[in-house]
Amino acid sequence: MTRRQILLDVDVGIDDAVMMLQLAAEPSAEIVAVGSTHGNCPAAVAAANAIRVLDVVGLTDVPVALGADSPLPHRRRGAPEVHGTDG
Repeated sequence: MTRRQILLDVDVGIDDAVMMLQLAAEPSAEIVAVGSTHGNCPAAVAAANAIRVLDVVGLTDVPVALGADSPLPHRRRGAPEVHGTDG
């Protein structure tokens, strides 16, 4: 079976963390890289969350890139009152 190579661009909060866990368990998929974006939390926190999730599933060799540090000017800046400070 050929595995589909997946590059994720995510703001790793709980929803993306669950998706990453499910994707890591999928035999037909391979996470090859993760980019962190600003969203539920700042990009640096999202990157740290991605690394934690990858560590849990033993994918310590998957690179994680830090994305934009802030949203586009017309977008809302996070929602810590909803997602907490760590997404």
